[in-house]
Amino acid sequence: MISRHGRPVALCALGVVLALIAVGCGTKPVATVNGSKITESEFAKRLRAEAGSQVLTSMIENQIIKDAFTKAGLTITDEDVKSAIDERFGGMERFQQLATQSQIKTEDFIERALKPQLMLQKLATKDLKVTDADLQKWYTDNKLKYDVQEKVTLQQVIVNDQATADKVMAALKGGADFAGVVRQYSVDASTRENGGRVPDVPVASIPAEISKVLAGLKEGQYSQPINAGGAFLIVKLEKRTPGQTRTYEQVKSQVEKDFRASKLTREALMALRDQLRKDAKIQVVAPDFQSLNEEFKATAPGAAGAPGAPGAPAAPGAPAGPAGPPAAAPQTAPPAGAPAAPGQ
Repeated sequence: MISRHGRPVALCALGVVLALIAVGCGTKPVATVNGSKITESEFAKRLRAEAGSQVLTSMIENQIIKDAFTKAGLTITDEDVKSAIDERFGGMERFQQLATQSQIKTEDFIERALKPQLMLQKLATKDLKVTDADLQKWYTDNKLKYDVQEKVTLQQVIVNDQATADKVMAALKGGADFAGVVRQYSVDASTRENGGRVPDVPVASIPAEISKVLAGLKEGQYSQPINAGGAFLIVKLEKRTPGQTRTYEQVKSQVEKDFRASKLTREALMALRDQLRKDAKIQVVAPDFQSLNEEFKATAPGAAGAPGAPGAPAAPGAPAGPAGPPAAAPQTAPPAGAPAAPGQ
């Protein structure tokens, strides 16, 4: 499920979809306000009215893609899913954290949003002829992308002034548990509740003044306060994972995925989506969503005003993707939760 701008739907947006699918009907309350009940049936009716068309369109689109994907004899592997999660969220652990914050199940997001996008991309490149020479050149031109970067796992506590930083240092020198000190003093809400832990951060993505300090720490050691944009940061190095150069043979499968993705264009994905919609037999029977029948009938490659035609808006939740997988955050930019000067 992809936004009309070609990006994967946000986790929180998927939460609305799942709420509509999961909610039951009846008089059981979903909430009470001053003793008055908001019932499941009232909640479901409101969701259906406000988001039902978007959700149903998305479900139809996903089924169209799944049917075509199965017919083509293609498969989505666990490695495909892992690779996509790594690119979009910076790893499974970060993905799970975001899913928990958005109150949705990771398997729901994978099945309802991530896999349909991967299926559409594989369908669009299934007939692309790829030679080993093509892949060798791609690897050579993008070699740094396939090297394993040096990473660190650390804990951090961020405070607003030197006086509080001194209290933190005194507590740590007195034998206090680092995670406990984080929960007591840190102003960083994104890491405070998990003891300040920031997992698997590429060293190249950490601001220079912090990475320089980390370079001098051994595992288990913590730093002196670091002045980071007016706030003060104390970091403890939990683990250091050295970088590694990987050969073409080691990453060949990923190289092929990336090469194929590079050949995708938004226009090609839109044209494929439209063709799949045109070929599918779709009948919406719910009286309140009859307009969707006209929308799907109107879809034809190049049809004026059809969803996906130049200048026409994409249907809500329709799988319209960019050129290849959504770009991962640049390696020079710190991932969410990485040590960074406050306010950056």
